[in-house]
Order: sequence, then structure tokens, then C-alpha cells
Amino acid sequence: MAPFSDRTDEYAIYAWSSEELEKARPEIAYAAERFRALFGAPPPRIAVVLFDTRERMIGFDFDSLGQEGLRYLPWLPPAPGAAPAGGIGLRGLEPLSHEAGHVFLMAYADRKLGLATPSGRGDPTSRYGHPALPDWFDEAIATLSESPEIQALRRERLAGAIDDRIPLAELVAMEHPVAAGLREIIESARSQARAEGREAGVVRLQMPAESRQQSVLFYAEALMLGEFLAERGGPAFLARVADGLLEGRSLETIVGEAGILPPDLGEIERAWLDWLELSWGSSFAQPLQPSASGQSPTDVCTAPPHGRPVYASASSPPGVPGGPVPRRSSDRGRAGTPARDAPSRRRRRRRRCSPARTTWRRQSAGAP
Repeated sequence: MAPFSDRTDEYAIYAWSSEELEKARPEIAYAAERFRALFGAPPPRIAVVLFDTRERMIGFDFDSLGQEGLRYLPWLPPAPGAAPAGGIGLRGLEPLSHEAGHVFLMAYADRKLGLATPSGRGDPTSRYGHPALPDWFDEAIATLSESPEIQALRRERLAGAIDDRIPLAELVAMEHPVAAGLREIIESARSQARAEGREAGVVRLQMPAESRQQSVLFYAEALMLGEFLAERGGPAFLARVADGLLEGRSLETIVGEAGILPPDLGEIERAWLDWLELSWGSSFAQPLQPSASGQSPTDVCTAPPHGRPVYASASSPPGVPGGPVPRRSSDRGRAGTPARDAPSRRRRRRRRCSPARTTWRRQSAGAP
């Protein structure tokens, strides 16, 4: 085992240098803190092993950690100047808390399902993340465990490509773009090697530009959908989502039973887009769409989708690029309501609402 370690009720960190241990400790502690905030309970205990060389990682005996019933995270810091994981291209910020978020969630799912802890993620052609959870939720918890700087960059990327976003119905059902792309490359190389009667050997993993762009959107949308659900559902609601997904129920069923949104993915997506614009500014505004009901431009639904402070403001303070607009107590005459810039307010006053959407909002507000 590594000569340096730190053990708590929530994690055990092993390292080959005290410097790496001290550097990693706040990242792992932050991921544990985010899990507590999102799930309303301490995370299951995991192990993190910090390596200084690839050779040490390859030769390490992970079986001892598996025998203790611990999900583990092997970590080799990226080379200087290398972009971190997550398809974000933000150099200089190592996503250790992101990876710890993945492992905390896997351990949570194992515990809920009563599963013996697997020894690792397995073959690179297997499904990404925990097999009992959809990939968007796995990535939502990981991105919600990131630093505010990385989250702000993801938010900016989504704002710049909101018209090209992955539709919600596709997002919640799709496989992680990176995992799907890598599996396709590896399987293709293996098939070619078999046809030629040789071993596959080393495979060059180069993702096509289109797959990389979809990956950027997948991470960003998972983050913002996770924030939206956490803000709408309140404390520990993501634990309820996780439990429902582990039981095989759909997202729309879970939020519908909770009474926070209509049980329809189309309506959920519209509410999510409204929340993005209201909470994060006019860069998320959508073009006006003609109404099938024949309503005039003034017959609109102006009630905000929520009256609570923006959930993400705790991790992304005002002033961070892509963060919330600083609140003003005079905005809409109600303290604590997220402020919006004037162009956003004008657009929202003109926005149409379908009769069904208006009815839902009235019911949510307690109106007859």
C-alpha cells in the first residue's frame, strides 16, 4: 500500500507523496460535501489511490480495496498542459472532484441495490458509469461535484449552443457520447484485427469532431438539468431521483409523482429552458414560437417557474462568467427572486404559453 494516507468516515486516500495527498484532500472532501448537499446524507465510503507513475498504477493490487467493500478511484494526475477529463478543454484545473463524484454515486447505487462492490469499471467497451443508472444522471452528479470555475465554463458552452442542444427526450435515453465513440473505435479495431488474423494491439483513440461537440453538450446539459431538478425539488431531491431511476422508473414519472413538474418530457424541457433564462440570463433565451391556440402576443404566462433562490448560486457566485445575475431586492418587488436583465424581461413578457402549461403553473402556484 502507498506510504501516505488519510482516512475518514467518507473516504480513504492513499498516495506516494505527502504533497499529492495534501493537494487531493480538499478535492475529495469537496466532492463528499457536494454529495451530502445533493443527497441529504453522507456518501458511502470510497478509496482514492493517487499514483505518481503509470507503472505503479498497473502493478497496484486493487483486490485489497475490493475486499473491504470499497469502490475505488485510481488517479494519475494529467500531464502539465493536458486538458482534464469532461470534454471541456479547460487547462490547469484537474477534475479530481468530478471523478470522485462518479465513484460516490456508484457506491451509493451498489449500497441501494445490495450489490457486492465490483473491482473496477471493466472492459472499455462496456457501458459507461453504473449499469443501473442512465448516463446523464451519472454525469449530472459528477459535474455537480466540480469547482465553480469548471461549471461556469460548461454553462457558457451550453449558452453558446442552446439552439443546437441535445433534446431532453434524447438526453435522458442516450449513452454517454464518449463511451459510445470509444467503444465503436475499439470494436472496429478488434474486428479488423480478427479479420486479419492478428491481435488488436494498441488502438489510437481519436474522437471525431462531431462526437467531441456532442460530448461538450452532454456534460453541460447534464449539469444544468441536475441543478434544475435540485432547485425545483428542494433538499435531497436528487436522492429521490436516483432511487427512482434505480427502481427502473423514468424521469418524467419521478418528477410527476413528486408534483414538481408535469409528467411529460416536453413540458419538463420547456420548464427547464424557462429556468435557464430566468436564472442565468438572456443568453439562454429561446426564439418566440407561434401559438396553435391563436393567443395574441400579450396573452402570455408571466409567472416564473419558481420563487426560490437559484440553487447553483451557492457554488457559482454572482460575477463568475455564466453565473447568475446579482440579485436586486427591488426586482419584481420580491426579495430573493433572481434578477434578470431588461432584455430578458421584455422577451419573457412576450413569450407564449400553451393552455396546458398555463394550467400546470396555476396548479403549482396553488391557484384554482
